[in-house]
Amino acid sequence: MRPTSLGADGIATLLLSSLVIVLTGGLSLLWQLSVVWRLAVSAPAQTEDGDWVIVLGSRLRGDSPTCEFSARLERAYQLLRDSPQRRALLLGGRTGANRKTEAQVGSDALIARGIAPDRIQTEHTSRHTLENLIHARARLAAQRVGCLILVTSRHHLARSNALATNLGLRPLMCAAEDVYSTGLLAVARLVREAYYLHWFEVGRAWARWTGNSRSLARIT
Repeated sequence: MRPTSLGADGIATLLLSSLVIVLTGGLSLLWQLSVVWRLAVSAPAQTEDGDWVIVLGSRLRGDSPTCEFSARLERAYQLLRDSPQRRALLLGGRTGANRKTEAQVGSDALIARGIAPDRIQTEHTSRHTLENLIHARARLAAQRVGCLILVTSRHHLARSNALATNLGLRPLMCAAEDVYSTGLLAVARLVREAYYLHWFEVGRAWARWTGNSRSLARIT
């Protein structure tokens, strides 16, 4: 979810979010950072529950998955392998000049590992996390779906959970990585996610307070 993907409203709420951070002396951002960090550290990597495995897309390197996306696909493979009745929905469109979509690359990887094609569904148009989840909700609404498992990277869990919950979904959050890895890159990712989550929360609160139905329609 980036300013350019949400137009004028997105840019306005991003500026407002930045202003809130300044006015609170950074405390509001630190709070969101704590939310992101807690879920990144504590989220399970396996679950015995869930009928559907929802895999959020991630930018490709050429037409190949990055290490981050590969970890999500590996977790999906393990969940599908351990419970043969489960099915998967892979999300993500084409990024940059790539020939394949994120969903197609993910599907190909799972099929190559032995997952039957009829257990996999794909969505090829979404460009970011919010669109991933909106399309997932629409795709599964017409089907008899029980408990959902949402697979994504540990640093991405908190924002994905907030967006999914706001859309009326109640997924089980499942981390792609076995454990949270520390380091400068990991910290930078947490801070970025905290900033995005802060932007989302401020934007949602502002839209509700002002009665901006157009903005609310984009996130609900």
